[in-house]
Amino acid sequence: VPSVPAIELGWPTKAVLGAVELLSPGHLATASTVLTQEALRLWPVTLLFVLAFILTWRLRPSLRTDIRERAEYVGRVKQDSLWHTPAVIGAGVVMALPWPLLFALLAILFGASDNPDLLVEGLADGFAYLALFAAIIVTWKYWDNDRSLFAVHFKMPQPLRKSVEINLRWFLPVVGTSSLLLATTSNMRGENIYEGFSLAAFIVTALGLSVFAFLVLWRIRTRSTTNHMADEPNRYRAPIAVIAIGLPLFAALMAGAGWYDSADDIMLRLFLTIWLILSAYVIYGTVRRAITVSQRQIKYRQAVERREAQLKARLEQQAAEARGEDMPTPPPVDTDAIDVSAMSRQSAQLLKTLVAIGVVWLLWVIWAGLLPALTIFDGFQLGEIGTGDTDPDTGEEILRAITLWTVLQAGVIATITIIAARNLPGFLEIFILDRMGVDAGARYAVVTILGYICVATGIVVSFQRLGLQW
Repeated sequence: VPSVPAIELGWPTKAVLGAVELLSPGHLATASTVLTQEALRLWPVTLLFVLAFILTWRLRPSLRTDIRERAEYVGRVKQDSLWHTPAVIGAGVVMALPWPLLFALLAILFGASDNPDLLVEGLADGFAYLALFAAIIVTWKYWDNDRSLFAVHFKMPQPLRKSVEINLRWFLPVVGTSSLLLATTSNMRGENIYEGFSLAAFIVTALGLSVFAFLVLWRIRTRSTTNHMADEPNRYRAPIAVIAIGLPLFAALMAGAGWYDSADDIMLRLFLTIWLILSAYVIYGTVRRAITVSQRQIKYRQAVERREAQLKARLEQQAAEARGEDMPTPPPVDTDAIDVSAMSRQSAQLLKTLVAIGVVWLLWVIWAGLLPALTIFDGFQLGEIGTGDTDPDTGEEILRAITLWTVLQAGVIATITIIAARNLPGFLEIFILDRMGVDAGARYAVVTILGYICVATGIVVSFQRLGLQW
């Protein structure tokens, strides 16, 4: 349902008038007065946030030094530890806190006021969102440094890291400011403010996100294909890029055509989806490195034990021969032979499965409320198909409509079928059949038949959604 008039020739004037109304001297004076009064009334809270701001700001140089020192230990068997990565993650969060703390204080002060002015309420929402936005983006910026999390611990490809680092320089101020204005004006339903200025802020936010995704994900695609991408996100960068570029662009077009509320709902869920995927990547990388470090240390201990066994055998031989020779030098432990990226198939598959299940479940939680709106595609009829039944009154065959919604459902079912056919049999073989002691021939038979069942079931259900009878 359209919520605002579509953009036309007079819309820029409306947006300018909305900005003038929002930033009028009266509104600014009210906001300044409220902020001063609440800061004095809630002075313990203000003092606490100011002290936290000063403390986190002063800790930044020492945390930066600690990150560099830990980077020197990563990859060294004797000095590496699975706790280096969580420590770097925590250091990045603390280093990013000063400005988000300041924005959070402003949100608390404006939110504590009982002033009925909608601008005061809007500023509370705007600064609360800006605090969260700045915390995530600035934390990511610190994690993206050359000696920090993504470069040293996760081995993220340098072209991708550098592209993010460069584009964050404009993305943070531009999209941060537009998001602040958007959240501030979301409840102000004045014609010029909501239909003009707020709509403009939304379009800038959506286009900013789309341009950022294009510059980071799509533009470097041809330059990065020649490099070996060990990171999981790079394997799916193409579909992620299409969604990250296309969905904000689609939302901007929707808002410009009048469906502002619907587009705003899509963008909110898209932001939550992006934060979910980034969080899942950090969690996956942290656990994966912990497993790698543990296995590397196990292999090192095994190498030490083998060396000690060889030395013991030599000493026993010398004692038996009783030749009185000097004790031989122990053979060195070959740390280079230890696979730094060693990770068992079972551990990797289990980790991927758990992360995927969590991400899919949370994605459903985020997008489930919007899915009923997709029934609008039921109104786009693409054709008809016979059902095999006849109308008792007319004697004519009953036809079933094929709509865009049924085609989309069939496509989703087919996609799930492909994923299940490729991954479910292997998961069953690794975690069930192999542990049950089933021989190789029986495992192959079960896995093959299960793959056929997945494909056959998906084909039947997909075509059934299109109305084909079997």
